[in-house]
Amino acid sequence: MFGSGISDPFNRAVGIQYDGKVDPSTSSGQSADTLTTNHQSNATTKVDSSSRENRQPRLPALDEHDRNEHAKLVEQQIRKLLLWKTPVRTSAYFVLAMACLYLSAFYSLIQLVSALLTVAIGVNLVYVNATIQTQRIFANGTGVNPYSSYLCTIETLLLDRAFLHRNTALLADHLDSIVQKLTRIVLIENSMASAKWFVVFYVVWRLSAGISLHALATFAMLGLFTWPPFYAANKTSVDSLTQKLEAIRNTRLDQLQEQIEYRWGRIAGLFGMSYTHSSPHTTTDESQKKA
Repeated sequence: MFGSGISDPFNRAVGIQYDGKVDPSTSSGQSADTLTTNHQSNATTKVDSSSRENRQPRLPALDEHDRNEHAKLVEQQIRKLLLWKTPVRTSAYFVLAMACLYLSAFYSLIQLVSALLTVAIGVNLVYVNATIQTQRIFANGTGVNPYSSYLCTIETLLLDRAFLHRNTALLADHLDSIVQKLTRIVLIENSMASAKWFVVFYVVWRLSAGISLHALATFAMLGLFTWPPFYAANKTSVDSLTQKLEAIRNTRLDQLQEQIEYRWGRIAGLFGMSYTHSSPHTTTDESQKKA
């Protein structure tokens, strides 16, 4: 580092190798065999550490088939949850979600997290010290933390990086799928689907102007856990009513389109433009005859 003709005193003291040879100016008396042994031990340590890393379980990388299978599995689990196939589990999730919404109406997230950590630390502080003092009094020895076995293995029990990487990749895939669907809706890939979502977002937009976000989230949560089982139990009646409403909607849309075409034809005629159109009265009469 400082030139080939100058050797560091520390390097001379420990006998560092230069280009595979021992520094001739060393004063420690270490031989090349000693340095070779040190290098071999270092290499063995590196091999052992690498072997330990290789022995750790690693999840395989996800391909497109795995992502699709995982998405289907998640969808099945959500459908099973919302249809109350497992009432105890669904009830637990529903109560937990409603409790979180109720508490968030009166307390902020920082307050809730701070309160939970305060209670957890306080309870464990009393429990651990009481256990240690009890062991010292009755066992005539040093007390042991009741969580000592868990604390010894805490590095391996907390966060599995491979698991986190795998699920982060899956979460990114799901978010990408949602963004793709929203893009198709916004860019009108399917007019009917875009029209439905237009109505949904418009209703939410207008309701959010007069109703708080907390109330909307509560209504959405109630609908999420009540509408799927109601629809499953009354599927025939709901589908029949939906078909009737769709027929009425299509009829209204057709009539509106005919009115627009008729009026546009009249405007085009005023400017001497040729435009083929049908009279709305004729079309309406024909539709009534068909009915």
